[in-house]
This record gives sequence, structure tokens and C-alpha cells, in this order.
Amino acid sequence: EAVTGGSLGEREWADARRVIEPHFKIREAEKVPGGYIVRGTPVKNVSPSTNDTYASLASSLNPPGCATVHSVIEDPAPNDDDDPDLPPLALDPVIFVTLPPGDRSAISSALYSLSTLSSFLSTLAFALGCYALNPSVMSRLEDAAKAQGDVGFVFDLALPVAFGVAAVQASREVAKQAAARVNGVKTGAPSFIPSLNFGVIAVATRLRSPPPDRKALYDIGVAPALVGYGVSLLL
Repeated sequence: EAVTGGSLGEREWADARRVIEPHFKIREAEKVPGGYIVRGTPVKNVSPSTNDTYASLASSLNPPGCATVHSVIEDPAPNDDDDPDLPPLALDPVIFVTLPPGDRSAISSALYSLSTLSSFLSTLAFALGCYALNPSVMSRLEDAAKAQGDVGFVFDLALPVAFGVAAVQASREVAKQAAARVNGVKTGAPSFIPSLNFGVIAVATRLRSPPPDRKALYDIGVAPALVGYGVSLLL
């Protein structure tokens, strides 16, 4: 239910069906978490192989004031020509009927802020920990502590490491947002997940609309890994 505003009830589904039927001949409606997957055929004779077709159909299915969201996507059902137990590749688009995504609650916003702050602190702690077993650094630190001298040199060593970890994660998130925008997928604000072992273990981003096809899902999944790998090599 990550792209939805909650579970779709029977009343909302009945209203959605009245909106869909003039534009889409319904063959079956499958109830899934967060809404319905509607399979059938567009009433107009259009080619389902272009993004323009998806956008045009979605525009017709989402009139102003509609209480539900109707996303036109590629059929998510698995398909394999070599496996007779799986359905064949669908040529027509399907409609994913959901409620509009809800806004972030006050508790969620507080947890998001806490997670982001914790990520910055854990990244710095990870960078400092990289030098915990370095004999020369520890010896210098002990000498500075005995002489009540400046121990700020430790941060001078750790900050480049912390910056490198943050840069890799930031580049991954930028690539993910760019891939989502190119493919017409709406996303929410990123949520940083702290880790004392790695500084920031990941950045979770909520999808606020479903990917229209497998290519879009592939792009959103692969782009961050490739860009992050490239940035890590440069650093």
C-alpha cells in the first residue's frame, strides 16, 4: 500500500467503476493490497505500446473531483512463455485503482526528522570509528589529551570519510529521483536509515504513484546502484 492512501472500500470501488466503464471495457477486477487491478480493453482503438496512450487514458479516467486515483500501468502479473501455468504477456494496459496517497502524519514527520538527524550523527560516528584502531592516531590523541592540547585533528581526518559516505548516498537518491521523474513516477521525501556499521545504510523513498511498466521499475531500481558505484570509484 506504499503508493496508496489506505485500503479501498466497496463504496469507493463502485464509484470508481462508474468512472472507468465509459473508457475501459472491464474483463476482470482483482482486489490487491491498497486497491484493485482492473484488466480489460480500452474502449477507443489505441496502441498500448506508447506512453502517450497511457497518459491519454489516465487523463480520461481521472476527472476533477474524483475520489479515487486510476493509474494506467503495464500488467504486473508475472508472465513467461516457457511456463504454461503463468498467464501470457498482456498487450492491453491495466488500471490500478487506489485512494489518493495520504499526507505525512505528525508522528511520521517527527520520526523522519529524527531518522535524518540520527543518520548524520551515525555517519560522523562511523567516520570517527574508522581511525579507532589506528595506532598512530590513537597515540597522537593520547598525547594531546595528556597535554590538554587540541584534539580537533581527529575531525579533520573523519570529515572527508563522512563526506564520502554522504556523497555516495546523496548521488544514489538524486539518480533515483531523476529516474522516477523521467518515467512519470511521483515520489515522496526520502527517509534516511542510520547505521553505526556503515553510517547510512540506505535511503527509503516512498512511491506516490505506481511505475507504468517494468522498464520504469527497472530504471528506478538500477539507476541509483550504477550512479552510486560510479561516485564511490571517483571518491
